[in-house]
Amino acid sequence: MDLVKADALVELALGAALLAGPFGARDFPSPVGRPVVVAVGVALVPLGALIWSRRVGLRTLVLGNALTALAAVAWLAAAPGFSTAGAALVAATVGALTMLAVGQALGVARVADGARPDSADADEQRRPESEDAQARSEKPPSTTSV
Repeated sequence: MDLVKADALVELALGAALLAGPFGARDFPSPVGRPVVVAVGVALVPLGALIWSRRVGLRTLVLGNALTALAAVAWLAAAPGFSTAGAALVAATVGALTMLAVGQALGVARVADGARPDSADADEQRRPESEDAQARSEKPPSTTSV
């Protein structure tokens, strides 16, 4: 699976956890309550779908993931009042976003160096050179007589 699809799945999973999970006012510092948790969950679901559709560029994903991870670390460090579950969810999110940002930044650097971006979809659409050569060799022989 490529990093763009993985990113989309992280957004969708976090949105689902916030919407369907037990997280509420006791899990996050004030003024975060259930309405804020639901609003963030609702926002993450279409964001995940948008990322999945590849309408968000890789550089934008790197920046968004890195900045969100940094903001979440600052929030964890500065704001008292997280429950164990709330702190674990935010810490896991920081870890996932950091790994995605690093992997995606490496992908941006590879493309800048002239490499093709990695994509499972692109890999499926490309035929190896050996298959192309085989297809050319399977052409029916010409029927010219001498």
